[in-house]
Amino acid sequence: MLWHLCVDEDSSNLMATTASCSPVLNTNPDRINPVINNVQTLLIRASKHVSYFKKNIMKSKQYIINHPSQLNSLSTFPFTNRPGLGKIVFNDSFQHSNKEQMEHDLNKNYYACGCSQGAKALLIGLLVFGVFGLYGFYYYDWSVTKCLISFFGGAILMSLLGKFIGLVQANRKLKKTIGEIQCVWKPDWPEAKTIGCS
Repeated sequence: MLWHLCVDEDSSNLMATTASCSPVLNTNPDRINPVINNVQTLLIRASKHVSYFKKNIMKSKQYIINHPSQLNSLSTFPFTNRPGLGKIVFNDSFQHSNKEQMEHDLNKNYYACGCSQGAKALLIGLLVFGVFGLYGFYYYDWSVTKCLISFFGGAILMSLLGKFIGLVQANRKLKKTIGEIQCVWKPDWPEAKTIGCS
């Protein structure tokens, strides 16, 4: 979690407040061009703050869908996913009673990171490979180093596997949402024909 700074240290810092000063100062922090330092950037990337910053950054940046065929390029997988795309919104030509819900589902699945599944798999990995390491230590005379490698290495692999499974599930939901949108959004263009719509 990011800590607050006194305005005397850096008035332009995003986390600068007067309440952190002793004694409390009346100097107001500079909020016109807020900045963060390298350590704060690292903490943001590794903590729950990333969801807050992503949410607020996406408010100012949007990726407008002008034609349903644009949805075909969206994917949750690395190298095909563009995290800086911004909030995905439909242009005004698409009118539907569930438009906002469709946009919500689209963004939720597109920006899914598989972190929940990865965290669950990590806990399972720590338990399973912890027992596995202890078993090897007591019954097969494994060295402490080998036990630790088994413990941490196995847990990390489990976490990566869980994250991958989470991305696969999110991508499946994303494609389902895209299919539902393309079935109801049919502009009068030749390339607008969509397979699988009733």
